[in-house]
Amino acid sequence: MIGFALYDQAVDIDKMPSRYKEVLTFGRPRQGAWRALVTEVLGELGEADLGAIYAAIEPRRPTPNAWWREKVRQVLQLHFIRVGNGRWKAQDCCTS
Repeated sequence: MIGFALYDQAVDIDKMPSRYKEVLTFGRPRQGAWRALVTEVLGELGEADLGAIYAAIEPRRPTPNAWWREKVRQVLQLHFIRVGNGRWKAQDCCTS
């Protein structure tokens, strides 16, 4: 019965586009799922404000965490460049 505890999450992951499933399944070297997802989104958007980042991440969230926006901001503050009030971009070469 323990295996059924993660059924909902497995179904959510199965519904994701294949490239996002791959990031969640294999991750990126030394990156957590949230950081990998934010990296992917900023790679697509380039420089973006929080609203655009949230809109791109919401349908792809790796967890159903109610505080996912706070997690996104945490990842942005730790690993990305703030270019203005509420605006972020990936580092020019290889986010650290």
